[in-house]
Amino acid sequence: MTDSLQNHYESAFAKNDGEIYGTMSKLDVAAHTRKLEILSSIDLPDLSNATVLDYGVGSWGFGCIFDRIKQCKVGIGIDVSSVAIAMSERVSSADPALTGKTVKYLTSSGYDINLPDNSVDLIFCGECIEHIEESTAFLSELYRVLKLGGIAIFTTPNSKPWLYRQFNIHWCMGFEHVALMDYSIFKHELEKYFHIIDIKGFNHSLHPQVDWQLDEQFINRWARMGYDNPADATSMIATVRKVDPDLYKKQKVIISEAETVPTQIAAQSVELEPGIFGVAVEFGNGFAVPVPAGMTRCQLVFWAHSWSGMVEIINGSETRHVDLYSPTSGCWRESLDIAADEIIVRPSGQASQDSMGTQTILYRAVFGGEQ
Repeated sequence: MTDSLQNHYESAFAKNDGEIYGTMSKLDVAAHTRKLEILSSIDLPDLSNATVLDYGVGSWGFGCIFDRIKQCKVGIGIDVSSVAIAMSERVSSADPALTGKTVKYLTSSGYDINLPDNSVDLIFCGECIEHIEESTAFLSELYRVLKLGGIAIFTTPNSKPWLYRQFNIHWCMGFEHVALMDYSIFKHELEKYFHIIDIKGFNHSLHPQVDWQLDEQFINRWARMGYDNPADATSMIATVRKVDPDLYKKQKVIISEAETVPTQIAAQSVELEPGIFGVAVEFGNGFAVPVPAGMTRCQLVFWAHSWSGMVEIINGSETRHVDLYSPTSGCWRESLDIAADEIIVRPSGQASQDSMGTQTILYRAVFGGEQ
């Protein structure tokens, strides 16, 4: 099956010479500067003979965000988009910091990385883990290619920083952010494979309605807060180490687009992004999501927006109630340990006081399990 999300990245990078992000606000700049400061303070081993993997390199070249990794002997850049990889190859070939070094590029969705076991000394995964629905399978692959004792560094948004929790909304919603995590889930996922050395925080937002109205002095102070309290900050940087050689089990991932999910009659196809569709239903209808054989985990990716209501997710004897309302449109992931042959998803008919409707839109289901 064609992966609509992967096609989205190919199309996005093909436009505007690979510049997929808009103009940065003063708060964006302050947060980016603070991120670079924290990265520069991380204690790294000598990289002069090291092989370093830059995962999610985009179109900007190896080590664009974290330039200290250019000290390596061998650099490997990976992205899901072949268009982005071609652009990064050109950038790196003209980068004087990489002269005389071996730099190669690969494409991968994150679930099957074409590198040998125990072949990489350090991994940098900047603002990428939130783009890959099946976090366990992705981290399993990074664990596999990382050498014993090797370090991995992850940067990612915190979906539930302190002020956002007070308003019951999520930070950093968007179409590409199909696996946003809060601090506790992020930490839990990392601990499946790695020893956590440290997690630090910084701020990229105060509240969506006031971010563009903040003065520069406050912005610079706000970006620096949360360093030792990442659970409340809007962004997190984790440094982890591979210490156990026996945790790897090969993973299998199956992606089911919402168009293929059987639905009851009153379902409506909804275009989420150009050429990319989800399936919407209102109260009284629902989805039956069949579980492929051998799968033990399911990531349901919903489209959350200002018309979203509360949804019931029935997984065997468990019923989960989730409020999908978001003032900013974007994907929202619900992770399940599978307990039945099918998962039932249906609107509850209820909504938060801020929502304008009770709609449920399912974009895709991603299943994972050990092979």
